[in-house]
Amino acid sequence: MDLLERYLAEVRRNLPSREADDIIAELRDVLLERAEEQEEATGKVDWNSLLQEFGHPLVIAVRYRKQQWLIGPELYPFYLHFLKVIVTIVAAVTTGIAIVRGMLWGTDAGQIATSYLGSLWWGIASAIGSVTIVFAILERFGGSSVKECRRWKPQELPEPDSDRPNPYQSIFEVTFGALVLLWWLGVFATPQLGGNFRLVAAPVWQVVFWPVAALMTSQLIFNLVRWLRPRWKIARGLLGTVNLLAVLIIAAVVFRAGRWILVLPKGADASEVASLQSSLDLSFRIAIIVIVVAFTLNIAAALWRMVRSSAPRRSSNGGPSSARA
Repeated sequence: MDLLERYLAEVRRNLPSREADDIIAELRDVLLERAEEQEEATGKVDWNSLLQEFGHPLVIAVRYRKQQWLIGPELYPFYLHFLKVIVTIVAAVTTGIAIVRGMLWGTDAGQIATSYLGSLWWGIASAIGSVTIVFAILERFGGSSVKECRRWKPQELPEPDSDRPNPYQSIFEVTFGALVLLWWLGVFATPQLGGNFRLVAAPVWQVVFWPVAALMTSQLIFNLVRWLRPRWKIARGLLGTVNLLAVLIIAAVVFRAGRWILVLPKGADASEVASLQSSLDLSFRIAIIVIVVAFTLNIAAALWRMVRSSAPRRSSNGGPSSARA
């Protein structure tokens, strides 16, 4: 797919869905007309300079929306895009912390809900205020920063059929991965069930503690690269392959242990403890298999889509398609 199609696809992602087809058709005609004029004048078409001069996809898309001047016509699209991302992250983190607090400390539901709504309100309000202040300062004093926004590179636009997830899916993946990593490192305590027994992690988890932490960190980096740098295909391919191999090796070590949670009695009779231990062993055995299969299929599918999108496209006559950009 040539540079024009990647540009139009990026503009489409930020357009109102009802008007996207008409707007894209109009932009395509305008850009093709400019390309013909440039070819007549210079003998060739330089899509890179033509699209860069035409404007950033976010700037072009926002011109077709009603609200434009909260910060300024040039910085506003970046402000709005950045604000959505930050607010979503704040909401996701606040919600995750509230869920963890409710699970671990089991306080009153009304108290948890009140605390959560208050934290969510102040978190979002603080995020909006902070982002607005930063962009207002950039608008007034950040001349060089505004120029950097203009000097974007069309070559870094993702392919229209890229496997890049939408921003909200990426935010969820990154936030969830960060919370799980923090829990694994001991920032969040593991809850203990009450009753006549106590659950303790089996020794195998001490053996794989740091490899699992490294794997979680690597997967977090993989999700960040897929979100923020979708055209870094070599880095994504290497990270995905390393993560897949690491999962298989760690899963093999963990699976061979045969026992992953130990049930220690605190007054419970032996038959009750043995029944619970057997149920946990079976549940963990099934869970490990399901997690490994799901992770393997997910990474393999991402690598396959990346390889397929990198392969040279062929035209209808069987030969390689000629790129116009």
